[in-house]
Amino acid sequence: MAVSGFNDQRYDPIKELVHRDVEEEGFELVDLQFKRAKGHYLLRIFMDHEKGVNLDDCERVSRRIGESLDAADLIPGPYILEVSSPGLDRPLKREKDFRRFQGQWIKVTFGEPLQGFQSIEGKILSVDKQVLGIEDRQKEKHRIPISHIQKARLIVDF
Repeated sequence: MAVSGFNDQRYDPIKELVHRDVEEEGFELVDLQFKRAKGHYLLRIFMDHEKGVNLDDCERVSRRIGESLDAADLIPGPYILEVSSPGLDRPLKREKDFRRFQGQWIKVTFGEPLQGFQSIEGKILSVDKQVLGIEDRQKEKHRIPISHIQKARLIVDF
């Protein structure tokens, strides 16, 4: 699970609660974003499932997480809770994400240039020992350590 805006350990109980509720409802927690905005907190949860996520799923999980958060009184003050799917261009963050979408086209961005590139678009060929094998549009193959990836997203091709 990737977490944005949650580097402070005092938010660990919120992360644990959300993770538990999402998993117990049968979904995978993809990302969690937490920030302060205009006098309230904003908690965004992105979840996924192999068969997809629909509006009813989001409502059910949102209701459960809201009840759990309110009962535990973990967020100091008013908050907005948003639960959704990660979308068609979902981020890929863990080795298992890359494995799941093997054969798909992605865009990978690096924090520092790798092999002379700041980013690469290509098809996932393999995932082996934290190394991603990608073939770009020119049919060149690249081996990329997952630890070097700053951001990776599926490419939506219509």
